[in-house]
Amino acid sequence: MNHFNNLMPMMVIGLVLSISATNLCAQELETPPQVKTSPQISADQNWIASELKPQKPFDAMITVEQKNVDQFETLLIATLSAIRNSKEEIAIEDLQNRWASHNWQLLESPSGKLFVVREHPDHQRGRGAYAFHTERKSRIVLQAPHRYNDLMTGSIATKLFHEQAVSAIALNTIHRSAIDLSHTPLHFINAFTSAVIKVQPDVAIFQIHGFTNKDKTGAAKFAKIIISDSTKFPGRSARQSALELKTKFSAEHTRLFPIDVQQLGGTTNRQAEIAHGLGCPNFLHLELNREFREKLDTDASVRGSFFASLVRGVSK
Repeated sequence: MNHFNNLMPMMVIGLVLSISATNLCAQELETPPQVKTSPQISADQNWIASELKPQKPFDAMITVEQKNVDQFETLLIATLSAIRNSKEEIAIEDLQNRWASHNWQLLESPSGKLFVVREHPDHQRGRGAYAFHTERKSRIVLQAPHRYNDLMTGSIATKLFHEQAVSAIALNTIHRSAIDLSHTPLHFINAFTSAVIKVQPDVAIFQIHGFTNKDKTGAAKFAKIIISDSTKFPGRSARQSALELKTKFSAEHTRLFPIDVQQLGGTTNRQAEIAHGLGCPNFLHLELNREFREKLDTDASVRGSFFASLVRGVSK
């Protein structure tokens, strides 16, 4: 009995250490990989936040011609290839001159690790704004095509671009009332979608939208997240990502289209059509209600968990 009593403190200490180690492992698995902060990175973050800052949305857009979109895609592929091949020095001046000839600007961050492609200030026609990392080999690309209407989606996408392993981002620069980028057959965001897939076929594209529960019915009325791959038969990436999000943010408020909900599936989404047509199965259409967007926009830990869930979903 005395021998057992002598062992009791050791057994308790061992149990406490075991539980602590288990909790530590769980926390390590839960914490998504984040970009380390340094003065140089902070300078880049401030720079790109300024360059991607929403300007006054355009009321109308000049006629989009197929040749201009094709030129944009060709030049974007050349730029992305140069960025991905960054072991060699990027011929930035040559690329900048080529972009300038089409009334675009190719801008380089203070560190030279970030690039922004945007319209020249004298030729703003709602063609979009695009940014890229030179050192991140991530296959994740973000899109926020309705940032003026779907409040906070642009901010969320930009913050994820700063904080997480994201290689590129596409944002609208024209109001949805003038042109709906998710459904127009001819726009530069379509060329962006095509280009990133052609340069990196295993890319995963997360397109962020916002919705209100007020006018919805059924499951959509109580949903916070509605995820789909814009098809009526969700593939592995959509199913696994939905499972990850349900595990983290509750199954009651996370819905997979069309299994759990019949609305907001993005089945006519033009970028999804392009992705599927090019054999890319990893296009995720993400509808977020206002409450959840507010959490994502204000809480970095929620953003990190959200992003990590999606990445696990497209990686399994």
